Amino acid sequence: MDVAVRERSLLVDKPEIADLRRALSCERERIAQRGRTVGPNEEACRASYASARRLLRAAIKTSKRLCWNKLCDEVNEDVVGQNRTRRSCPLRGPRVNSPSSPSMVRRIVMPSSPHVPDEPAPPPPLQAGAVVPAVTLEELRGACRRIKNHTAPGPDGVPNSAIKFCHRRAS
Repeated sequence: MDVAVRERSLLVDKPEIADLRRALSCERERIAQRGRTVGPNEEACRASYASARRLLRAAIKTSKRLCWNKLCDEVNEDVVGQNRTRRSCPLRGPRVNSPSSPSMVRRIVMPSSPHVPDEPAPPPPLQAGAVVPAVTLEELRGACRRIKNHTAPGPDGVPNSAIKFCHRRAS
């Protein structure tokens, strides 16, 4: 929906603006009729049209200002009971120096980070009767040419750099 149409629909609800719009439309039609036949009242019609247009613009501006003030008043009345400016401004507090002791940093960071074992994880156990397809060196070389280093890994989750590393070690 166009902004002008939406704005007009908000303002047409007011009867005085609707009346001024009708009056302006009538004056516009009179000027259009007078434009074809030049008469003595042409200047009076143009002045009447300009006056109606000025009145309509002033009424719309006043209505917009009143609607805006009403909206601001509604926003300022907070249902939760907290001051709006307090919530929108950042929290302020005294500056705290970052800890410089390595043991303190370890105590802070260790509980929040997952435990990573030092040795690599063992391969998953093979199910009975599972067939592991053999990969030839040519297939590995072709795959290494197609993949890029800094892209997402495939569905197996093996990083592309690891595949290229294996290829280099194998050749």
